[in-house]
Amino acid sequence: MRPRRPRSRVLLPLLLLFLPAACVRALPPPREPVGEEARRGLALLARRWHGFSDLRALAEIRVERGGEGRQLQGVLLARAPASVRFEALSPFGQPLLLVVIHDGRLTAYDAAANRAVVGPA
Repeated sequence: MRPRRPRSRVLLPLLLLFLPAACVRALPPPREPVGEEARRGLALLARRWHGFSDLRALAEIRVERGGEGRQLQGVLLARAPASVRFEALSPFGQPLLLVVIHDGRLTAYDAAANRAVVGPA
């Protein structure tokens, strides 16, 4: 009876045989040059982006302070380069909370508590 070879002696040559095949990467397909129509589209997007000066949107914000939290729905107004205003409105349209960030300063007014906060943004 022949002595059995240890498994590691059998598996090592197989591993060395298949290891290079496992390291081969598929090459990505060659990139096509950007067409003239795509260039015009990109230029239009860039012009519109640089022309962006303000944003108006309906937003939901959750405010947490001192363990208390409130979720507010309101209007978010942003104006380039550094002004943001949020107005949380009551169901009747009156502002409940006004938050303004301008030139690195934050001003918040809570109409329900008649309290204002001013500080760095």
